[in-house]
Amino acid sequence: RFPRISPSGGIVLQYRDLGRTGIRVSEIAFGTGGISELMVSDDHEEQLRAVKGALDLGITFFDTAMGYGNGKSEANLGRALKSLGAEVTLATKIRLGPDDLSDPRGAVVASVERSLERLQRDSVDLIQIHNYIAPERKWPFGLVLDEADVFGPGGVLAGFRELRDRGKVRFFGFTGVGDPGALGGLAESGEFHTMQSYFNLLNPSAGHPVPDS
Repeated sequence: RFPRISPSGGIVLQYRDLGRTGIRVSEIAFGTGGISELMVSDDHEEQLRAVKGALDLGITFFDTAMGYGNGKSEANLGRALKSLGAEVTLATKIRLGPDDLSDPRGAVVASVERSLERLQRDSVDLIQIHNYIAPERKWPFGLVLDEADVFGPGGVLAGFRELRDRGKVRFFGFTGVGDPGALGGLAESGEFHTMQSYFNLLNPSAGHPVPDS
């Protein structure tokens, strides 16, 4: 589905529920990754114009991560939203490294607290896992978690729950990258409210039914 075009030629955004959160958001979100370089640059005036333009079009969902520009994306987005006095649905992410795996819960809590400082907010609507997920942390790329890191005592989910209990986050999600079976375990656990899936011209598989086998 794509945005409708009004008779005057303007874009008319569609809105739908965000996963299982019950939050109604624009189907098109404002992403802040480093590919475009805008939100990880030092051009604060251009960032402000871009965020204001998105708000004027009716975009209500903004997605960032501590891993985008090593926190610069969060800081720049937080600055722009505060300057505009904008109330939006906001998501960010945690990404744990090897040194964090001795205490995933503590690392998650510390990471989100730093993210909130950069975003200049008391809370975010959605916190997401930004690591690959694979059995025994075996995957061709780094920064991998296995299901035990997520669900085990003192794991990522324990950190998410603590943050929710403290009013720092509302809902939990994960990025759908890694081993399909392990990702299925997260999805079927019922603990997560959203999953981000790749969907682009090179990989449109998320827009099609999953084969039976």
